[in-house]
Amino acid sequence: MKTCGRIIEKINRTHHSISIRTEKMDISFDAGQFFKVYSNDEFRCLSASCSPRRNYLEFTKKITESRFSSWLQSLKIGDKITIEGPYGRFVMVEDEKILFIAGGIGITPIFSMIEDAFLTSSKKDFVLFYGNKSSEDIVFYNELNSFSQSLKLKLFIFTEDANQQFYHGVITAERISALLPDAVERTAFVCGPTHMVESMSEQIKKYNISRNIKTEKLIGY
Repeated sequence: MKTCGRIIEKINRTHHSISIRTEKMDISFDAGQFFKVYSNDEFRCLSASCSPRRNYLEFTKKITESRFSSWLQSLKIGDKITIEGPYGRFVMVEDEKILFIAGGIGITPIFSMIEDAFLTSSKKDFVLFYGNKSSEDIVFYNELNSFSQSLKLKLFIFTEDANQQFYHGVITAERISALLPDAVERTAFVCGPTHMVESMSEQIKKYNISRNIKTEKLIGY
């Protein structure tokens, strides 16, 4: 069923990503799920980028040259948007040791799960491998650092540009294995562009990096 919500805040996350927050509406969802967000004549499937426990609903999108991105940027506080959902099974499991692997804006459903873990004082053991083209593309960097002070959350952030603050290059199974000896004991959540998710899933299986894999591909994002 479609639902309309009023925009209460817009946040420029990076030089080409934006978050839109709406009033909570009468919607229940699990951290990691996505919604169909409608513009005038099309929709995009966007993961909620906040915990279900927040008093708002947030969507975060990479800004491209698409009509949908232009429409999203044009929205003003007080405007209404139409959404439908939630959908998806990319949600938290009961396992105590979790490995998150995110590529670019694929961080959104994973951030939803991490924020929910923070708000519920979860005792799970989380590790996040997060890859970006450049250090300027890292979404939710400050929030993740803040959560890591309270949660058992270890961050491995990779960028393809030279920045001494982060790991250089792309995430591979070999690098995960070298940096995280207990990866095989963890359930892996992989989210990002289709090619990244497929490649990482194949590597994880080939090198027996994780005992279980859950994936989410961002298509037409």
